Amino acid sequence: MVRLVCINPYSQLLCWLLLGVSVFATPAVTLAYEARIHQQLTFAAARQFNRCVYNHPDYARLSALDTRYLVRANVAQADGSFLGRMFRWSYYNRDDQQGRSFMGIVETRFHERFTSLEDNLRPTEDARNRQEDLKNLGRIINFIQDVTAPAHVVPVYTGRWWRFSMSDRFNRYKVDLSRLEAMVENSCTWVVAPPASYGDLLRNTATETLTAVQSQIFDLPASWESFWQLASRPGDFGQYGPAGNSFGQRTRFRCGEENERCLLLKDDPLYADFALVQHVAAVIATMQALTLFQADTVSAPGDEVTDELGQARPVGDSESVRGTDSQSDLEEVRQTGQPENNSQAEQPTGQSASSEGTGDDAVSPTQG
Repeated sequence: MVRLVCINPYSQLLCWLLLGVSVFATPAVTLAYEARIHQQLTFAAARQFNRCVYNHPDYARLSALDTRYLVRANVAQADGSFLGRMFRWSYYNRDDQQGRSFMGIVETRFHERFTSLEDNLRPTEDARNRQEDLKNLGRIINFIQDVTAPAHVVPVYTGRWWRFSMSDRFNRYKVDLSRLEAMVENSCTWVVAPPASYGDLLRNTATETLTAVQSQIFDLPASWESFWQLASRPGDFGQYGPAGNSFGQRTRFRCGEENERCLLLKDDPLYADFALVQHVAAVIATMQALTLFQADTVSAPGDEVTDELGQARPVGDSESVRGTDSQSDLEEVRQTGQPENNSQAEQPTGQSASSEGTGDDAVSPTQG
C-alpha cells in the first residue's frame, strides 16, 4: 500500500515529509511529565521528607547537595537525548511489568531500564559513590513519578501528529504548589512505612493511577477513562476516549447510559482536583523512594534542619514524625472534588510554595 501511494515524485515527497514528521515527533511523545514538573515535584518531596524525618532514629535527612544531584538526574532524564527518546519510550506495562520492544529496536516499555537502575543502586557513605547513587535514585524517581501520569500507565500512545499534538495535555498541566504542599504536610506516616522495594513502589503507584483513571468524574455519569481508555488486553496500548486528548480544555463528549452530553470547561475545577491527586501521589511516592534510599544512613538528632535551599532553620514539635490525615484528604478530593477545609489549610512551615527557590528553581541538567 505504501509503495502504491509513494510511486510518483509528488507522492514520494509527501511520503518523505510524513516520515520526517513521524521521526522528529516520536521523541516528544515518549515522555511523561515535562522536566519543570519533575523538578517541582521532587523539590516539594525533598522538603517534606526532611521535615518528616527530623530527629527520626532510622532515617537520615537529605542535604541541599544531595537534593540537587537527584533533581538534576531526574530533570536530565526527562529532557533526554533526541535518539534516546526515539528508541526508549517511557510507558508502563500494566500486564506483567516486563519490558517490550518493537522489532527488537524500540523499547516501548521502560521496565528493563528501571530494573537495571534498581539493581545497581547500593547506597553508600563514600562521597564519590554517593553522588552516583543519588543520580541513579533521581532516574528511578523519574520513572516512579511518570506512573502518576495516566497516559503512561494506561498506556496511550500520545502522538497525534496529524492534529499537531505531540504529547498528552495532562503531562504539562500546571502544579498547584500551594495546594500540593498543604495536602502533603501531614503525610509523614506514609514516609516512614514505604514498600519493600522500588519495584513494589512503582507497581503500587501505577495501580493507584489506574484506579484513579477508572474512578467517576465527580457528579458526572462518566469516568476518567473518557480521556484515557484502557485496552481490553492489559499488555496492549489503550487509546484516547471520547473526550480525547483535551485535559484542561473545554470538551463535550457522550456519556452515561442515556447517551448524555458531558461538558467540562477550560480550566474546570474538576481538572485541577484530579491533577492535584496525581501530583500528591507523585510527591508521596518520591518521599517513600527517599526513605528506602536513606534507610541505612542515620543523622545525629538535634541538628538543625537544612532544607533543599541549604538554609538551616529550627523545627518545632509539629514537624516531628506524626500521624496523617492526608489519605482521607485525598479520598475527599476523589469523591467530592474538594478536600475538607482546604480553603483554610495551613501553609507548611518554612518557605512559601510560591516564593523563589522552591520547585520553580531552574536546574539545568548541565549544571554542576
